[in-house]
Amino acid sequence: MNREKAILIAGHGSTTKLNEAAVERQAELLRNKGYSVYLGFKGYTKPLLKNTMVEIADDGFTDVICVQMFMTGGHYSERVIPKQMGLEEGTRSGVADIGGRKINVRITDSIGTHRLMTDILAEISESAEIRGNNRGVLLFGNGSSKPDNYEMIEENVRRLQERNIPAYSAFRKYNAPNPKDAVLKMRDDGIDDIVMIPMTIASNRHGDRDFALLPEFEQDEGILTIGGDRIFITYTLPVGSHDSISLILEDLIKQHL
Repeated sequence: MNREKAILIAGHGSTTKLNEAAVERQAELLRNKGYSVYLGFKGYTKPLLKNTMVEIADDGFTDVICVQMFMTGGHYSERVIPKQMGLEEGTRSGVADIGGRKINVRITDSIGTHRLMTDILAEISESAEIRGNNRGVLLFGNGSSKPDNYEMIEENVRRLQERNIPAYSAFRKYNAPNPKDAVLKMRDDGIDDIVMIPMTIASNRHGDRDFALLPEFEQDEGILTIGGDRIFITYTLPVGSHDSISLILEDLIKQHL
């Protein structure tokens, strides 16, 4: 039913193939709903976006909706993706010339601050095993020298708090607080059951638990010992690895159908 437009999921790519696996899973879920889905990556992983655009043209499509499977916008969203898709840098829609063939291109927003993200984060927290008396959610990001990553995570923290879910942020570098300070703040607030959610599309070279090893604290089987207090901590998969992300992608697609 959705044959008239091609859907191109744009991914970051990775040397470990983990980003590719996350993007492929979302493509599978959308194909099951009847969409004509293609994959393309900005680098590291093939096919590159520019090569997928040729494939889309070869298959006879004249309209493509590019869904950005990125947590935030920024350089890739504003410059790299449009350019690889045959548009001018800084544009989100237009007509691309692919080997003499004209294709109407529309590029969606990134997914990190989509309204459904709050539902997904709450669902992840609720599905984790209850191990303590007072649960809190810790959203963990890589951090960035630019504000995009920080602002995205803080927006999701605010939205969770509006639902009366104790939510906190932590960052690997660039931004504050770091994981140690965030966990201490949670302990001081009476949180003894932490669900840590990496706010990334997939695992990366730093590893799932590099976010949360917290070498400053004694740790054994997901239990932190801090000044005599026991804090249970559950490390979840990166948010982008959850099937519910397909709901965000489909909503973004429908905005451009």
